[in-house]
Amino acid sequence: MRKIIIIGFDGLSYSKIIKYNCKELTLKEFGQININDFSKLITPTIWGSFITGKQQKFPSLTKMIPIKGKEKKDRILKIVQKIYPQTIDLRNRATAYPKLYDKEDLEGETIFDKFKSISIKVPGYDELQCTIPPYVITNFKCFSEEYYLDEVNKNIWWRLKKLKEANKLKNIELIMVHFHKWDLLQHLYFNNKKKEAELYKEANAIAKKLNNMFQHEKLLFLSDHGLDKGIHTYDAFYSSNFISFKKQPKITDFYKKIINT
Repeated sequence: MRKIIIIGFDGLSYSKIIKYNCKELTLKEFGQININDFSKLITPTIWGSFITGKQQKFPSLTKMIPIKGKEKKDRILKIVQKIYPQTIDLRNRATAYPKLYDKEDLEGETIFDKFKSISIKVPGYDELQCTIPPYVITNFKCFSEEYYLDEVNKNIWWRLKKLKEANKLKNIELIMVHFHKWDLLQHLYFNNKKKEAELYKEANAIAKKLNNMFQHEKLLFLSDHGLDKGIHTYDAFYSSNFISFKKQPKITDFYKKIINT
């Protein structure tokens, strides 16, 4: 039996995959996802809706837990200002520690309940990482750009390693992994087209590795939203070698396709 492999590329845009000629990200069926039902494009809300087939209603990205101590607040503020100079409530982020919504907050069963499955850091389900990775938030010694990029890249390779390990396990029917890098760094480099092109080139290279690794499995690539100039956009994509739709799908339409495959 072929496994179902789901790869979440957070923040990749349908139109930019075409613009940057990312052929490895375009499988047998490639298209744009309709996410117009969401008034706010909040990552855990959209991924939670994908895995349940029901539109979730998380009011924000995170639950906020107060942070005590001016020094910690100031250091968090600096990294947030670098990533989101225009689009974030800095005062709120600087005074509270974010805890993402998870499976305890979801309404309905998930795709993980329907299969012998493994989820690897899926937002809205088991994601422990915030927009600013928690190991960056909790390590108040260094917030340089180089340090941040190194931590983000380590996280990507850790998730790829976990994906490979999961694939070796017997009797697993479905694996889903989420990659946050392309959201994080498009926010960081919101006004740098050269960096944006490099990010899409890297995403295409990762997709090539995954296509080779899972060439005999059922594969689905998708994003929760697009990104442009540091702002989330309604330009999410999907690409699959086993799922097809007669019309543009909503993010909640994938649930039935997956569990009935």
